[in-house]
Amino acid sequence: MTATSLRVMLTVTLISLCVCAIPAGAEVTLQEGEGSAVIQTDAYVATLSTTGGAVLTSLTDRQSGRTLPFNRSGLAITEERDRVEWSDAWCPEPTIHEEAKTSANTRFEQRGAAVACISGWSCPAAEVEKTMVFSDDAPAIEITWQVRVTGAVEEMTYWLQTNDPGLFAKARVFPGDERVLSRSDRFARFRQAPALVYCHDGATGLGLAASRESDGVRAIAHAITPGANFVQLAAYGEVLRWRALPFDTQMRVRIPVGLSSDDALAWHRETTAGLRPIAISKLEVNRLIYRSDEDGQASVTLTNNSEQASEARLVTRIESSLGTSRDLPEQAVTLAAGETKSVPVQWENEGEYGFALIASVQDADGQEIDSRREYFAIADNFSRVGQMVVFNPGWMNVEWMIPSQVEWARQNYIGTIEYYCWAPDQVFELTPDTEEFEPHTESQRAYRAQLTRSFLQDLVRQAHDGGLRVLAMDTGFSSLKGALEHPEWMKYTAEGQIYLYNGTIHDGKRFNAVGVNLFTPERVKQWAREMNASVEMFGWDGVRFDWNFLPVSAADPLYLDSAKPEEAGKHEWFDSAGRSVHELFPTPDVTAGELCRTWRETVAAEHPEFIYHGNFQVSDEIAAGFPEYTRSVCSGSGILREGLLNVAQRYPTWQEWTAALTEVTRIIRPMGGQPSVGWMRGYAPGSVAQRTLQNCMIASGFHWYGTAQSRGSIDDTHVRFAHALRFSEYFYDPGFIPVEEPTQSVELTGGGAERVLWEPFVYARESEGSRETVVHLVSLPESDHIIQRHAEPPVKGDLTVAFTVPAGMEVTGCRAAMPDPVPHAEELQWEMDAAGRVVCAVPELRSIVSIVLSTRGQN
Repeated sequence: MTATSLRVMLTVTLISLCVCAIPAGAEVTLQEGEGSAVIQTDAYVATLSTTGGAVLTSLTDRQSGRTLPFNRSGLAITEERDRVEWSDAWCPEPTIHEEAKTSANTRFEQRGAAVACISGWSCPAAEVEKTMVFSDDAPAIEITWQVRVTGAVEEMTYWLQTNDPGLFAKARVFPGDERVLSRSDRFARFRQAPALVYCHDGATGLGLAASRESDGVRAIAHAITPGANFVQLAAYGEVLRWRALPFDTQMRVRIPVGLSSDDALAWHRETTAGLRPIAISKLEVNRLIYRSDEDGQASVTLTNNSEQASEARLVTRIESSLGTSRDLPEQAVTLAAGETKSVPVQWENEGEYGFALIASVQDADGQEIDSRREYFAIADNFSRVGQMVVFNPGWMNVEWMIPSQVEWARQNYIGTIEYYCWAPDQVFELTPDTEEFEPHTESQRAYRAQLTRSFLQDLVRQAHDGGLRVLAMDTGFSSLKGALEHPEWMKYTAEGQIYLYNGTIHDGKRFNAVGVNLFTPERVKQWAREMNASVEMFGWDGVRFDWNFLPVSAADPLYLDSAKPEEAGKHEWFDSAGRSVHELFPTPDVTAGELCRTWRETVAAEHPEFIYHGNFQVSDEIAAGFPEYTRSVCSGSGILREGLLNVAQRYPTWQEWTAALTEVTRIIRPMGGQPSVGWMRGYAPGSVAQRTLQNCMIASGFHWYGTAQSRGSIDDTHVRFAHALRFSEYFYDPGFIPVEEPTQSVELTGGGAERVLWEPFVYARESEGSRETVVHLVSLPESDHIIQRHAEPPVKGDLTVAFTVPAGMEVTGCRAAMPDPVPHAEELQWEMDAAGRVVCAVPELRSIVSIVLSTRGQN
């Protein structure tokens, strides 16, 4: 007898056992066909593939008769993507092993009145055994994976994706009754486990649930994707990095189907262990960044998970600076059984920089039942708080994307959105005269796009509603159409040809970015007036120039260093009359400084809150060669230092990269500038490399110009960005100037001090007889090379910082700002040593800690 015929005989026997042995009224049946199996309960009919990993291919709700087909389901195991050793390269894309694409060994067995499907498969990273239980005892399928991990793995994810048109068109997601539209899982909405996500369209429903901590699920995500018509659910397992191989882990999810939304929520409450009787299910501050004249508002959503009405007190307070706190009025709340209620909270804003709103729900005896905190900032110059991200018309160009993108940015504490290359012409048409238009972009070599004025207006409005700011981006390049209409404004070669930056042909139509001679006061004022009109049309909060006012720059605006005097002849251009740039502008630095100030002053006269950002290759050499332009472009501005993103080749170690960052901070901070590092990429999300990169960047006084994944994903960027927002005063206030020769005034000692980077991060701020010295301590992994696989740095628990206090100053306090387990401040004890230095013990250092010494007196 062959193995195949034996398997068939066993399958038939099991089908017979399942049908015959189940008591009357509890009918669970199994039918197996060629490559598939069908399990039927009172609530649903499940169809499985028995060749491709025993994954679900469809579910039918028996009450409504609706069948939901799955175009993607099953477990995915993501291998660690960081390189084992540094190799002068970015990290590669990860290898993902999908259960649906494996050849699994599958069998069925009866378990009382239930049917179990047991399948096993392996891949180079793991060995997996999955058990799916189908029962009339519960309106859900239970799936458990037992996994032996044998290779370096990041995480495991269970996908359940249907493209059913009916569910897509009307589905609401519970709890919360929301409809999140998203273009990809990267922008999905995550709920921390234990959690339920249940999609219902009025006729049928489908969900995912994780019920207890031992389920091995950290979050459940959901998204609805227009265009593809997907309803997507996913359960994300624990982060599996850094564990010694091999190891065993598990993951368990439940799939409720066919319930009403109310019944699904009741089922989840009844079957989920450890739910708080009253939980703060959501805490949301209505603005991420407030202006100084705006009052604060928030909503605290409370859910009663008990079976009886309950009364509670909502206690809220606001923390500011280094632990200063003020209480808000308490509120009494009554909740019916199972009720969810949102409670408004209001306050008058005071001060600036970062704050925490802390909410606590307490019972009648004053015992805390649950608590949450959220972070916000107050700043008229928004460049001093939050981080930055770029939206591109090549993908972010339709109305339905705006709410989820704005919410994603808020969730990650990204305060500023730059909308990249949006205008029909970057010089002559910042106010498109038609509702629909085609933006002129440097990236038209790769794509064309269509935009509408109403889309940009809605993006800015919704961003403002959430307390985000939006930058227009301007390249200073004309389109080919603009160049042909304004030939006297263009740059020319020595042969009289228009100076083209780049270009391509789409559908027989030529597209080019054309260099413009904008280097006269009249032309600059006209350009600035066009920006003023654009602000009136769209509501921009500022601009980020991917351009500069130096007439001797090369065609590519990113390479300012090519404007060195010895390089001048290699990048010569001519005006329409044939005059050389060097003849026209014998003092280019003076010209650039005057033109930049003219543009800024012209815009500020109409829009005084408009914030200028520039793409400027700041360095000691550039600042020395172009001092006038450096001052005019850096004063109170955001400065994108794009070249510093190359940590794979040019700055491969923490020390080299940080030295380059802090050189920029040292130059522009006295001018009130806010530096940011260009579109960061090439690292594994959530890795030690990414975490340490971000900590070094923040400690250097830099902002992140790049992207992140959703809160709750493996990318925990929001943890660092929340800390940077909360303590933005001590990371970004321009009053904190780098201390020269910091090792003469600060010393770090203790176990592991050699793997702490701190010397570049010592700053001091003086005001009216007081002085604050801050030193940021960043824990480094064992290897100095950035892009490689690192073990988590060990916790350092016995570090000591010693400060030399200037003569005549007395100590008024010593405090620490810490991100673990949440951003918070601690008062530190200190003493004087024999050398007269102030010595304090550092609270445990896991990632980054900032020690602030306050003194007062006459220096």
